[in-house]
Parts: sequence; C-alpha cells; structure tokens
Amino acid sequence: MAGGYLSIVLHAHLPYVRSAGRRPDASEFWFHERARECYLPLIRILDGLQRDGVRTRITLSLSPTLIGILRDPLIQERLAEHVDRMVELSARELNRTALMPELRNVAGTYHLRLLQVHNALVQRCGGNLLRAFAEMESRGQLELITCPASHAFLPGLVAMQPQAARCQVRLGLDAFERAFGHRPAGFWLPECAYSPELDDILGREGVGYIIVDGRALEHASPPAFHGVHAPVYCPSGVAAFGRDRTGAWLMGCDAFGHPTDPAYRDNSTDIADELPSDYLRPFMPDAGVRVGTGIRYQRIGGENGESRSYARIEALDRAAQHAERWMRERMGRAQSAAGTMDRPPVFVSAYDMHVFGYRWFEGIEFLDYLLRKTHFDQQVLETITPAEYLGRHRCNQMTVPAASSWGKRGYFEEWVDQETVWVYHHLSRAARVMQHLTEVVAADHAGGNGKGRADDSGGNGDDLSSRALRAAGRQLVLAQSGDWLTMMRSPEQKSYGRERLEQHLSNFARVAWQIGAKRINAVEIEALEREWPIFEDIRTDAYR
Repeated sequence: MAGGYLSIVLHAHLPYVRSAGRRPDASEFWFHERARECYLPLIRILDGLQRDGVRTRITLSLSPTLIGILRDPLIQERLAEHVDRMVELSARELNRTALMPELRNVAGTYHLRLLQVHNALVQRCGGNLLRAFAEMESRGQLELITCPASHAFLPGLVAMQPQAARCQVRLGLDAFERAFGHRPAGFWLPECAYSPELDDILGREGVGYIIVDGRALEHASPPAFHGVHAPVYCPSGVAAFGRDRTGAWLMGCDAFGHPTDPAYRDNSTDIADELPSDYLRPFMPDAGVRVGTGIRYQRIGGENGESRSYARIEALDRAAQHAERWMRERMGRAQSAAGTMDRPPVFVSAYDMHVFGYRWFEGIEFLDYLLRKTHFDQQVLETITPAEYLGRHRCNQMTVPAASSWGKRGYFEEWVDQETVWVYHHLSRAARVMQHLTEVVAADHAGGNGKGRADDSGGNGDDLSSRALRAAGRQLVLAQSGDWLTMMRSPEQKSYGRERLEQHLSNFARVAWQIGAKRINAVEIEALEREWPIFEDIRTDAYR
C-alpha cells in the first residue's frame, strides 16, 4: 500500500460563448486560447504518458457550458480554422525574426508547438476533443466529472430559492450524461463553495462526491478527525473531499497560478500589442478587436542588463525542478502522517485547469514532469481519483462540512456583497416567475384543472408552450452563471459581464410575459433556440 495518495483535480470551465457571425468575435477567442494552450496540450501529454507506460490517474471536471461549446459543430469548425491561422502566423514570425537569433529560437518553439497542437486536433481528435477525453476515461487515465449547468454560485442560489439550485445541479448532470453516456461519479462546486443547505439537493440528485475547500472540513461539525487528509460523508451520504490548501501554491507561481520565476515566460506582453494592425488583421476577429496570439518573446526576469528573451530550455528545466520539489514536499507530509491515521493520507490538489498552459505557459510541462516523477522516482505517493479512493476506503466519518469557499478569507464575500446583491434580487424574482410558469404550463397540459400531475409532460413536450418554457429556462440558467459576477469586478470585463447578464434576463422576461399572456411568438422562440443551442433537453421539473 502507498504511503499517501495524490489526487489531482483539474476544473475546466468557460461561460457559453458562441458568435452568430461569419467569424468568431473576441469572446469566442477565449475558447480558442484555452483549447490551444490547455486542452489540446493536455491530450498530448496524456497520450505521451500512456505511450511510455506511466500510470496516470487524474480527475478532470468539464463544465456543462464548456461541454456545450466542445460539442458544437460550428465551434469545432472555427477552432480548426483558428489553429490553421495560428500555424500560419507562427510561420510568418519565423520569417520576420530570421535576422534576430534570440527571437527566432523562440519563434521556432511556437511554430513547433502549434504544429503539434494542429496534429492533436486534426489527427488525434478528428476535431472532437470530447471524444478524446472519453477515450482517456475508458483507458483509465481520467475520471471525468462535471459541475452546475452554467457554473452558478450555488450557495447564493440555494439561499434565494432551492429549486433554482436543484435545476442547476440536475441540468449539469443531464448535460454530462448526454455527452458521455453515463452519470459522473463526482461533482465540482464552483469556487469550491459549499453551504449545508446544498447537501439534500446533491444527495437527492445522486452526486457521489464533491470537492470542498479545506476550511469546510477543518470547521465541520463535529470537526473532521483527519482534517483534509481523508474525506467525510455528509448527512445525505455524499462524500466531501477537502482541498489541500498547502498544495495549492505551485512552485514558481503566486497563489493564483500566475508564474513568478524569472525563467518563466512573461504573459504581460504579446505580439498583438506590438506589431502593426495590417500584419495581424488576418488573425484577429471580424470586429478588428486585438486578442492575444499567445506568441510572447520575453521572460519574467532579465534585470541588471540581462537579456529578457525567453529561453525555452531553461524554462522547462526550471519546471522540472519545481515539479520535483512539489512532489518531495507531498512525500514528506505523507511520511509525517504515517502512524497517525488508519489509512494513507490523501492530498487533493484541485486547480483551475487554465493555470496549466494558459496562465502558466510551462504549467502543462510541469504537470507532465510531476506525473512522470511520481511514477518513476519514488514509492511513497500513488496517484488516485476520489472515486477510486472511496472504492478502497468505504468507511469514513460522517459530519456536516462548514460553509466555505476557496475565495478571500474562505467565505463568500467575493461573490455575494453590497456590489452584487442586486443581481441576486433579479435572479430570485426570475426564479419565482419560472416556478409559476412551470405550474401554469403543467396545468394547461392537464386540462386547466389544478397544477397538473407530478408525472405529466408539462414543459417537456414539443408543443409551443413547452418549447417556450424551455427557452425561458435556458435564458434563466445562463443568467445565473457566476461568471458575470466575476467579470463585473474586473475593469476590463465589467461591461461584457453586465451586458450578458442583462441580455439573458431580458430574454427571459420577454418569453415569460408571452407564456403568461398566452401570446407566444413562435418565430422568436425559434430564434432563441437557434441563437442559444445549448441545454436543448432542459427539464423544468426541478421547479415543481
């Protein structure tokens, strides 16, 4: 038996972005960047680990909105076009830097990397990343899980109306099952945010385990015997794994996963900020907005007259050193815990997937080195997934985890405060309207007598009123996304976040009025279905 377990949990999420124009707008480029720098490189390193016989067990959480993006044929086509354009741009950079030796070496790095990404997308995945992830799950490398439908901040929703939180959980599980053919073993809580009021909903919806912030177990009632080093069972039977906060600080990065080591690439400068518009125009969105290309030539260090040119070999060597140190620290803690527990301690290392490759360029290689070193260079730690752990250690303490999140001071103030409370007033009012509309449609289907039966088809049929109810439900679910709250705190994204929130609430209110007045506009409902082709099988029974 291993002396300790290492459970790496990566959470991949993007808000639903889909441009209806001929070419994607800047928001859809968010997906292109993450696919290019995170998802496709992850597929490449996992294939390499499989080829080299490295036992790898990672948990990957895919949000339902990201799943919807990855399943969309139009977005798949645009991603392929984007990667083609980036390969062309990197080839241009090789020519432009031909007489600049330091820059040309880096340009060569980007060109090779983009060719590898292109091969992963076209040859390996056939344009379908979900198929590749499903294959990796079937061969035992990945444990795939999901999260609420639109990445809603669940403690805020459950406090205002439990039905809204239940709909987010149920719809998220449904979207995952539709994509992968089975229910996920676990469920990621956005921001690792938990409140005891969620337990009944999660249990009733069949969630096997959740990841909570370490404080949830440290301040549980009664306190968790083993702290974050073993899961607990909530009263509903859902297992709660505590995130290991000491392992969250990655070597060479700050607390948010941004690189700080002088050898790592500097993400603050991009050729999109430096080169002429005419040169870059073929690679930018139609609107002419400049977006990051990912081609960056400087490293973080370079003071006292040193060159600031990025040196790839030096950066990768530093990433390998940091992976070694990070692994040795976990090994030391596992050995210290020996004899104090009735089982090996588990270190749940949970991260935003976008740290690896997007925010931290060398992060994907760090992950590769870490998994290889854990397999070849030591015998203390064993990689494991939460479901695999529960299969080995079924007997765990029952307690009530405390309300907490991985945000500032461990509570909810980053998502619910005086600046954002007005959002919850609007969402609460809309959720009450949605509950009323669900009852109205169910009653109409039952013949107008009462509220309808619990097993009738109200809201799930193909008639116009059911389609309108589902259209309203989709807009409300999208309005509940926690992304808009986060964006409204950022000066650069504040207007976009507020615009998206108001857009979805306005769409909801318009359809809700039509349902209530029994004056449904079929053309408008069809337009909404076409513009927002996600959650097509949404069930509104959670509101009943």
